[in-house]
Amino acid sequence: MCLTTGSLADESFDPIAEFDEWALFQGEGACWVTSNPIFISKQEEAVENYYMFVSFFFGSAEPEISYYLNGSGEDDLVAYAGEEVSDLFFHEGTYYPHSEDDITFLMGMLKSDRVSIHQVGSDVPEVKFSLDGFREAYNEAARVCEFNSFDTDNKV
Repeated sequence: MCLTTGSLADESFDPIAEFDEWALFQGEGACWVTSNPIFISKQEEAVENYYMFVSFFFGSAEPEISYYLNGSGEDDLVAYAGEEVSDLFFHEGTYYPHSEDDITFLMGMLKSDRVSIHQVGSDVPEVKFSLDGFREAYNEAARVCEFNSFDTDNKV
């Protein structure tokens, strides 16, 4: 897997580790885990054009979560991970959570088996990301980026 996207368009990165559906990357001052979705509602689109990112600056456990959905930004979207819900906004080709508390959503991800993206008010997902391997990728990111990970052994 090689990654070239969005603000990283001028650079290409190879993963330093892969865990099921997730890959870990490291760049100057940061590392991130990323995955392609396991489902998209627009069957004619390639899943390789869709990404979910969870990024960390070295020494910081504060995640930055974002979603690249093939550059589309016309829909009001919401993300779900277990019981956690995050409204999303679109900026320069990428969706970001409105909430500044990405840690709460991250904790939901660590307790869930998927993240699903829906249009606001719809029960039908537009995009689904598997969390198979996310826990391991997160723990390795904590080691590589030198931050204390949250307790990931107690899955609820």
